[in-house]
Amino acid sequence: MAPLSSVDDFVDLVKRNTLASVLCALVGFPLACFVLPIAAPLALVYYVLVQQNMVPSPLALQRQSAAKAAETKVEEEGKKAGSDTTPASGVKTESEGKAKAGASVVGKVAQRPQVESSVEGGRPLTGGVALLRRMREQKAAQAKRDNPDKKILVAYASQTGTAHEIAKVVHAQIAESCGSAKIPVLAAFNDVDIDTLRADKFPLVAFVAASTGDGDPPDNTASFYAKMLRKSDDEFKGVKYTCLGLGDSNYTRFMAVPRNMRKKFQSLGAENIYWDAEADEVDGLEETVDKWTEGAVKAVLKEYNALTNRSGGNVEAKGGKDSGFLGLPALLPRRVQFTWLSAKEGEGVKKGLRFSRDHVDGRGSYGPLAPYFAKVKSVKRVTPADYEKQIIHMELCLEGSNISYKPGDAFGVLPENSADLVGKILSYLGEDGSKCFTTSEQLNSIQTPCSIKDALSLHCDLTSPPKKTLLRMLAESCGEEKEKASLLEMISTAGKERYRKEILEGQPNLLDIFQAYPSCKPHAEDLIEFLPALAPREYSVSSASQVHTGEMHFAFSVVEYETVKGRVRHGVATTWLSKLAEEVEQGKTVRIPIFMRPSKEFQHPESISKPIIMIGPGTGVSPFRGFSHYRSFLQSRSKQDVGESWLFYGCRDRTKDFLYEEDFTELHEKSLLNHYEIAFSREQAEKVYVQHKMQDHQEKLGKLILEKEAYVFVCGDGLHMAKDVHKKLEDILCTSDAAMTPSSAKSYLQDMQKGGRYVRDIWS
Repeated sequence: MAPLSSVDDFVDLVKRNTLASVLCALVGFPLACFVLPIAAPLALVYYVLVQQNMVPSPLALQRQSAAKAAETKVEEEGKKAGSDTTPASGVKTESEGKAKAGASVVGKVAQRPQVESSVEGGRPLTGGVALLRRMREQKAAQAKRDNPDKKILVAYASQTGTAHEIAKVVHAQIAESCGSAKIPVLAAFNDVDIDTLRADKFPLVAFVAASTGDGDPPDNTASFYAKMLRKSDDEFKGVKYTCLGLGDSNYTRFMAVPRNMRKKFQSLGAENIYWDAEADEVDGLEETVDKWTEGAVKAVLKEYNALTNRSGGNVEAKGGKDSGFLGLPALLPRRVQFTWLSAKEGEGVKKGLRFSRDHVDGRGSYGPLAPYFAKVKSVKRVTPADYEKQIIHMELCLEGSNISYKPGDAFGVLPENSADLVGKILSYLGEDGSKCFTTSEQLNSIQTPCSIKDALSLHCDLTSPPKKTLLRMLAESCGEEKEKASLLEMISTAGKERYRKEILEGQPNLLDIFQAYPSCKPHAEDLIEFLPALAPREYSVSSASQVHTGEMHFAFSVVEYETVKGRVRHGVATTWLSKLAEEVEQGKTVRIPIFMRPSKEFQHPESISKPIIMIGPGTGVSPFRGFSHYRSFLQSRSKQDVGESWLFYGCRDRTKDFLYEEDFTELHEKSLLNHYEIAFSREQAEKVYVQHKMQDHQEKLGKLILEKEAYVFVCGDGLHMAKDVHKKLEDILCTSDAAMTPSSAKSYLQDMQKGGRYVRDIWS
């Protein structure tokens, strides 16, 4: 059609098309009235979908088509450009051809604005091709920033969960400070491939390590630890690290695992970048942990930024900017997604355990995730029912379990929280305990589906004083601003003294916190994820399998104490075991989940030719019952000379808490236990303890140790008894040898420890 050049042309056009216009109006108007009510909502829905990026817009489809055409062009040009070149490997890949075709140089400016690039050979890539290249490069650069090749490893060796909790804080602070959750990697050492500890993979390592038993690596580190000790040369060269060790100086091998790991890291070429701190439970962990965490995060970020040419990572600017409180612990991110099940889906869900109550291992190998449910064969109450301190002897049936043990071994028990405490917490939260869930990944030892009640009963620590990270989460769950501010202030730098008094000394449990801050209403999934795991409890075996066939015995004292705030506290495991004992006495069948904890050093010597000195007041005498029965078993089958056996035992009152009196008296009367010395601390005006009985026999004990190379075993309270006994041994050595000084006596005992002649199994 010719273009309209005047008004007259337009009028002629209208006249010629009048009929067509009328017909269009007659047909179009009814059609529009019918279509618009349908099309308008559809158009609105399409608009919303486009805005939410759920469907592409017409413009996006056009761009995709152009990009596809551009990609095809790049591939064709890449093949042409790369046809005359072969990579050094001798194998040319498609990606290498693309990379060569897309090699970028400085773009040019054309007459009209457009994105330009160039390929090898000088041909510029313009328009859609260049746009595609730029988009790809930006995407690759972003991916590199979000998931860099070089990462920071935050690792932990943890048995009770304390080291794990500290490592989570370090990980969260690094992630928050560097702006990416993918740069730091949090893992137990067993989950780390030791061959990835290289400068190009994990150039920086911050780890928190504790020991278990008397210097053994925790379960989640044992495999890595063994592999590490076998390493040689400079396999960690280029790796930089810092370490926090956790320990209890009451133990013979204090800080054994963290010190060995630090030493091995250095021998393999790793370089230390910050203070290798050691936090002693005897002095309190808090101050050392806080100081190391703050400094370690700064040191690691500084090194990482220098290594990767990154900027940022100012730790000091984090933590209290929005809240108004400085020095707050990082708010740990949620990493597990919970899916809640309907009532029908949750039917039949029981305990949320990872194991079956009927589980039997052919090798007798059991653990926290797969224990053996041992039947309680019998119980005996050592103390009167009205006595202030209850002691119970319990015998377990091991027939069919394939479990083997030696005297001196320990075993773990998986306890349950108080049903009353769990019920009160559920009531406070307004939660239905039977409500079941599944999780996106493994959480502690929970096997899903699991109910809220079972998760809190079997898997979450509800009684330990809450860590600062947990209090931070609880503060965010407060509905009242005053209560939130109060919690935040207590865990900030300014509230250090208040935290010490209210938490460390006051020893509140989770319910106490809820009662003190009634607007704190966390979601059940937050509690289940952020509460520490309920740790197994360990007990010394008091039997000898050669004498007590198919059985395993132990004794425990029911823990009950009052805090400085006047709160009465009950031990989780011993209270639970005490209630199970009542059920056994009522004739009920009871089973408890157990697994063995073999001792490497606290073992009766295989030879009975050397003298043995056993010191164990209270329930600390338990392993020596096993020792004595095992020694009598060996003695009945041996023709070699038998060394003297001494037992120093202490209790309060011979009529109240005399543990294993019948066993030891019978062994002593048969001369299978040569010397049986008992200290009854409260039967006279002045208290008498085991060290006083040792003093009475210091000359004989000195000769046994110095001349007869006697073995010395100590078991029990490490806070007072073990220290007093150790000091008494030093005094005995000095008295028995005129040339022995206090310093040389100390060295002599250290040499005995290294040689396995002086072994302690103690607890705080």
